[in-house]
Amino acid sequence: LDVKSNRRLGSKQGIKDIKHHRWLRSFDWDSLSNLTYPSPYQPDINKDRFDIRGEDVKKSIKSHLLPSSLTPEEQLCFSNYE
Repeated sequence: LDVKSNRRLGSKQGIKDIKHHRWLRSFDWDSLSNLTYPSPYQPDINKDRFDIRGEDVKKSIKSHLLPSSLTPEEQLCFSNYE
């Protein structure tokens, strides 16, 4: 992360910068654009038959989600960004 927007990833050549970044170079961008990239969460179809009232399903889904908000301390880290 960089405070100056002109030094951020993608600010020079757009998506090319992102696709050629060393961390993302091996990512399968074609399968993502073709909607064939495998989902990071695969529900067990034999368990609870998608009954979202079941506590096991709620816990399973929550364990795969990112936090919804930052703590005040974490938010301070980004206070100087545009």
